[in-house]
Amino acid sequence: MSGRKKRIELIRKIQKPRGSKVIVYFTGDRQPFASQIAEDAVLPLYKHLLALKAVEPKMDKIDLFLYTRGGDVGVPWRIVTMLREFYSEISVLIPYKAYSAGTMVRLSFLGHNLDLF
Repeated sequence: MSGRKKRIELIRKIQKPRGSKVIVYFTGDRQPFASQIAEDAVLPLYKHLLALKAVEPKMDKIDLFLYTRGGDVGVPWRIVTMLREFYSEISVLIPYKAYSAGTMVRLSFLGHNLDLF
């Protein structure tokens, strides 16, 4: 099974018991592929949210699976605003790290669900 197929299967394993859609924002922390939350991810994220809503317009629950070592602190507001535009029930799933800008995303949903794996 290819890496992509394995990832899709893992996402489905999360979605099923939670009754939600899962969108993954995973930034690398290994050289030479290290990355952080940045402005260049906003448009692709928006396109993914549009595609998810087109497939299941009545789905109102989403999980953001987030792993990051941080990033541009101006971007979390845009991510949070987009998620709230499309969904009313939002959970942030943090498997290990959500530093800096990732922490800001999580704190934006205080009072919502928090799941740490």
